[in-house]
This record gives sequence, C-alpha cells and structure tokens, in this order.
Amino acid sequence: MSLSIALTGALNGLRISSKRAETVASNVGNAGVDGYARRSVEVTPLQPPLVGSRLNVVRNEHAPSVTLRREADGQAAGAGVLSEFWSGLDVRLGDPDSAQSLSARLVAFEAATVDATARPGSPERLAAVSQTADDLARAISDASDDVVARRSATERAISTEVDGLNADLHAVRDLNIEIARASATKDGTTRATLEDQRSVVLDRISDRVGIRVLQRDLGAIAVISEGGQILLDGNVQEVSFSGALLVEPDDTVVGGSLHRPMVGDREIPTPPRPTHIGGGRLEALFRLRDEDAPAAQAHLDGLARELIARFSDSGVDPTLTGTEPGLFADSDVGGTEPPEGLAGRLIVNPLANPGTPGGHWRIRDGFGAAAMRDDSAPVGNLDAMLDALSAVQAPADAAAFGTAPRTVGGLASGVKSLFSSMRARADDVAATAAATARTAAARDAEASGVDVDEEMRRLIEIEQSYAAAAKVIEAVDEMMDRLTRI
Repeated sequence: MSLSIALTGALNGLRISSKRAETVASNVGNAGVDGYARRSVEVTPLQPPLVGSRLNVVRNEHAPSVTLRREADGQAAGAGVLSEFWSGLDVRLGDPDSAQSLSARLVAFEAATVDATARPGSPERLAAVSQTADDLARAISDASDDVVARRSATERAISTEVDGLNADLHAVRDLNIEIARASATKDGTTRATLEDQRSVVLDRISDRVGIRVLQRDLGAIAVISEGGQILLDGNVQEVSFSGALLVEPDDTVVGGSLHRPMVGDREIPTPPRPTHIGGGRLEALFRLRDEDAPAAQAHLDGLARELIARFSDSGVDPTLTGTEPGLFADSDVGGTEPPEGLAGRLIVNPLANPGTPGGHWRIRDGFGAAAMRDDSAPVGNLDAMLDALSAVQAPADAAAFGTAPRTVGGLASGVKSLFSSMRARADDVAATAAATARTAAARDAEASGVDVDEEMRRLIEIEQSYAAAAKVIEAVDEMMDRLTRI
C-alpha cells in the first residue's frame, strides 16, 4: 500500500467519523421531538479508480410500528369524542343524590303534590306543585337543549376536521415534491428533515381518518384511507362537506337536511353504514351526529311524551276534552313542529305555570274547569295526579322505551341509566384506546426513536474510529518525514 493511498483512506475515515458524530449529535439533540426518527450514516464505496466513499444520511423509521401507533392514536381520538358527549349528558341529568338531578326534581314534584293533598285549598301548596312541575319540565328541556347544542357543535366540528384534513393533504403533497427533489440531488440530510415534517402531518391526518401509506418513487408517498378511499396519490382528492348552521332534532341525512362528505361528486358513506373514513375523529363525529345524539334525544322525547300523556288523560283530569293538555304541555300549541324535539318544548301548562299564580287552582280543579271551587273543596285531581305518577303501565313511546309497563319514575331512571351506561361504556372504550395508544407510542419510540444510551455507545465507537484514522495520518506523516531526510 502506497503512502498516498493510506493517507487518502485515513482522511476518508476521519470524514466518515465526523459525519457519524454529527449525526449522533443530531439524534441526541432531537430525542423526543415529534416526528423525528433516528438518523444513521450510510457509507457507499466509490467505484475504482475513484478512492473514497459516498456518505448519505438515512432516516430509520420502522414503518410497521408507525402504522400501529397512528391507528391506535386515531382510535383513541374517536373514542374520546363519544366519551366526552355521553359524560356531558350524564352530568346534565345529575346524580340521584343531587338536588338538581332529574330524579330529585321528579321526587320533589311528587312530594309537593302529596303536600297539596293535605291542604288542597292552600294557594302556597298549589304554587309549590306548579314550581316543582316547572323545575321537572325545565330539567328535561335543558337536557334536550344540551343534546341539540352538542349535535350542532358536532356538525361544526366535522366541517373543521374536513378543512384540516384537506389542508394537511395539500401539505403532504408539497412535502412530497420537496422530498423527491432532495432525493434526486442525493441530499439525505434535507430529505430526512422533510420526512420528519411529513410524519408530523401524517400523524394529524391519522387522528382524523385511519390511513395507509404507500411508497412511491423518490421518497414520495400515497395516502389511502383504511376504507379504501384515495386521499392523495400525486394529486389531492379533496373531501368536501356542506355543514348545517343548526342541527334540529328532526334533521337526518336520510331526509337531506344533513349531508355526508363528498369526494368529487361521489358521496362517502358514514356510520351506521361501512365508512371509507373510519378509524379517527371524523367517524366518531358522524356516529355522534347521526346515531348517539338522536338516540339520546329520542329517550328524552319519550319521557316528555309520557308526562304529557299521563297528565292529559281524562282519568286524571275529567275536565279535559279532545286534545287539550293537562299539567304538562307542548309549547308548540299549534302542533306544527315535528314529534322529534318534544323534550325541548316541554312546559307546564301556561294556565297554571309559576308565572300565572292566579291559575294554580286549575291543578286541583282541572284545566278545563270554568271556575275555581271554594277553598273547602276536596282534593280534586291531586290524588289522580299521584296515581298517574305511580301507575305501572306501558309507555306512551314504545319506540324509545319498549312495551314493558313502568312508572314515570321508572322511565326517568331508565333515561338516567341509559346515559350512565353509555357514558361508562364510552369511558371504558376511551380508556382502553388511550392505553393502547400509549403502548403503541412506546413501541414506536423504541423502534424508530432515539435511545440516548445507545447513541452514547455509538459515539465512543466513533471516537475510537476517529482516533485510529488520526493514528494512521500521524504514522504516514512520520514516514514521509523520514523519507524526506534520506
């Protein structure tokens, strides 16, 4: 081996060691940064007669672990949407031991009615019946308003998610172009940095929609949803969505009042149908809008319908004729509103609500009575009202509650039980999904992330290689010095 070849090899060794040390420093400095994957230096010997090596920085991302992490993150994001919805509604109904809960309001109404039977001529006790009935109606209507508000917010969230999805897909397309340019010029460092940025964007996309990533030439990628919808392959396939400003209780996608997302002129199916955008927040938002929220609304409507039906029965108030309401009524007196959303329109009959103290006698004497009886009048309709509350009979709304006979209290407990059980189920799913996401993240960090201890070990090896190359240069310098002295 000639001295010049030895010197060239040693200098090449110094260059390789220097690049590796720089890469280790980058790995350690970026440990834990979102999207960053560990770098290594790829050494390719030059073809003779050239001497030396080509160095290329390579980004070491473990694709299977990244895919599993993104899938787990998307499932956790979707589960969190449903968990938050049912938790909010369950809190709205309140715990039974709370004075503001639905159950407590029903108990208070029954207790006030019992008190009124002891002194049916007392205006104060009749006023208490009116007030507690109004509190009960407001608890139901407030819960209904909450469902409507959350459903409308969900519609707006869908629009926001779709806009974010399109923006991120365009960002990936732009990064694809830059990565392809860096690949063509063999600029490994720039390519790795751009791939880090693209990985962060892909993480955001996978939170919205479950995706699969396919490799294309020069480091570019295609993005396809888990349901098979092409989102990006060279060009972006934009998703469009026409969101409603306000979602009414009777709004459905079937009736055309609400919409599904579109790609071009083709509609994307959403739950309960098999969806092409499953596995993330978007699927959960559509499930909430079109399934969970309507189910909650239907049960509240069923409870409101039960109160109206029981207290409008001629056995409870013989003075009523035709379709006249009893103590509880639908605020839509003209009957033009759809049956959905009845809970939000539930009120105490305006003839005897808390704001009409002069009409409280109608609670006792009947809402169809022509005049008030004297103060020594008997209990009147009060006992019948108590019987209506405790009567075990088939619900008026079989679609919501089935046909099994129950009391009003049983139906109210059923609504609370449904909300609580849905909350518990959604919380369990969310907790499991979050735990799975943490495990997947840990495995991905182990496979693609930076192990600082391992990087320090590599740095020691690099230092030894650097020292060995330096020794060769020192030896060559000494030999050439001796040759020049001869």
